[in-house]
Amino acid sequence: MDLKNKKGIVFADMLPMVITFIIVGITIVIGVYLIAEMREGIKITSSASVANESLTSVENATGEYVANSGVTDFNMGTSPVCINQSNAALIPTSNYTATTAGLIKSTAATCPDEWFCIHNWNCTYTYGYTSENAMYNSSLKVQTGMGTFANMLPIIAIALVFAVIISIIVGFLVVKSKR
Repeated sequence: MDLKNKKGIVFADMLPMVITFIIVGITIVIGVYLIAEMREGIKITSSASVANESLTSVENATGEYVANSGVTDFNMGTSPVCINQSNAALIPTSNYTATTAGLIKSTAATCPDEWFCIHNWNCTYTYGYTSENAMYNSSLKVQTGMGTFANMLPIIAIALVFAVIISIIVGFLVVKSKR
């Protein structure tokens, strides 16, 4: 099959560029997937306990996050045990909620007891998290970088289309000027 048109422009010259673009796209997708799977394999999960962490704003509607809630993959495994800081009275678990993300807040719409609302709480809890290690952090950076490059693929595709259009126009003008 002859891929030349009547003007002499060879469209077969674009085929390697298109194939290369497709191979690069497939390689990026496979690479990001493999790195994500590898990263999960080298993740080191740990757990810790905190005793008597002072919380100052659990009585309002927004609640308060525990201090360690910002660590990587934080997960509060058990419901915390909270006491009133002023008199060490146990606060019933029916009076507050705790999420796995570490948010503790009062369930009371109004203050049922003065000691319950106006004093700080001391909460004891355990949590799980991902330990920081060099291999895990490096693989995360590589995965993020490859994802950023993948975001550039549409721009690269548009540039290739413009290059093809310009090469067709230039080829047409060269053939026309030879006449």
